[in-house]
Amino acid sequence: MHHRRTHRKSKNGCLVCRQRKIKCDEVKPRCTNCIRFCVPCSFDPDPESDSSRSFPTKSTVSLEKRGRGRPRKGWGLARGIPGPQEQLPAHLDNLEPYCSLLNIPDIELLLHFTSHTGRSLAHPDPPDNPIARFWSHNVPRLGLSCHVVLHLALALAGHHLAYTTPYDTGRSAQYTSLAQKHSSVGLVELTKALGSIGNATCGALYTAATLMTYCTFASGPTDDNDLLVCNIGSHAPQRWMSVIQGVRLIRERFEPDVLFSGLLAPLAPSSEPDPKAATPAYIEEGYSRIDWEEPLRRLRDLITSNRDSPDTTDAADTAVYLQAYERIEAIYEATFGNSKGQFTCPPVNKFIFIWLYMVEERFVACLQQRRPLSLLILAYYALLLTTMKRDWFMRTWPRHLLTRIRELLGEDYWEWLHWPLEQAGLYTDEMPRIAS
Repeated sequence: MHHRRTHRKSKNGCLVCRQRKIKCDEVKPRCTNCIRFCVPCSFDPDPESDSSRSFPTKSTVSLEKRGRGRPRKGWGLARGIPGPQEQLPAHLDNLEPYCSLLNIPDIELLLHFTSHTGRSLAHPDPPDNPIARFWSHNVPRLGLSCHVVLHLALALAGHHLAYTTPYDTGRSAQYTSLAQKHSSVGLVELTKALGSIGNATCGALYTAATLMTYCTFASGPTDDNDLLVCNIGSHAPQRWMSVIQGVRLIRERFEPDVLFSGLLAPLAPSSEPDPKAATPAYIEEGYSRIDWEEPLRRLRDLITSNRDSPDTTDAADTAVYLQAYERIEAIYEATFGNSKGQFTCPPVNKFIFIWLYMVEERFVACLQQRRPLSLLILAYYALLLTTMKRDWFMRTWPRHLLTRIRELLGEDYWEWLHWPLEQAGLYTDEMPRIAS
């Protein structure tokens, strides 16, 4: 009979190895087993601040019911960090970025994006539609190679979770905090990356810029002076506006077959005619039509009369106002149709955000100066946002914009504000009705 060789047992190993009943080499500050399996080691005197990555204590170790033997491949996932890779890097020091890439809260955000948030961005389409699959499947895959996309996808998922858990204020605040963290990192990285955009990165950065705009909408107004396209309490431009206009610039700079290739192929313009191209959006979306032609005609007359209190506008400002107005008029026609229930403007005007992409810097400057005509035009645009009821990320903006503009303009412009406020359900008895 072969006798088992005697050996000395050590009780000085780390808590993780002792709980797993495997031999610990007792190397400090982290033993080799903990480094290999990407788990926090109890020898480490300076554990990471993230609660989901803290090293196990005697109490937490005793609660885990695991059998003897070596750790499973997915052992690290149970502790809030990724498990070992199929092929480990040559040097153990290189494992740290892999170990800290995601934690449990981020995994929750990623799962929510793939299951719910991505589909919410393609709400008219069934889950197997190419556009719906792009958001829920292709975008996370794109984030694996372009981390700015991953950060912004997680940020949007955080805002969506905060929106879907409004009655649990504690959890909602946690989701909002996570969203702000990822959004801040994503904005900085996106701004840097746009400076060196090329054929290989244009698709990922186009996706990231689009996600950044959705995150901005979802986060809501920063304060009372936030008018979406600018903050009238500051002369500094909105940082995200350069990003939203960057979406337009990317579309103009790169050919469709370059931009919409690979994972972005579902977004490529279709060569087949769309049978619903001439159908107003209100019919497709199923909301009520409003009679808009006469109120907008009166707004145009006001612009062309050069009436702007306290000073009259010059010809250049009038041209800027008319350009902004005409784009809004085209969106109204594509949204509600004309008196015959049709529209003749380009179908792209069904996309209400197109006005934000095309807004001129001079118009934004007039808003920052609180010029009444620019505020009125923005109020008529804000009414269009009320039709986006299924776009959860826009829920706070229409009421905020209309009520704030009403405060800024005062009684002198109530007769022109009456119509958009009444259509949005924000009319009050304190406001005089205009004569029919």
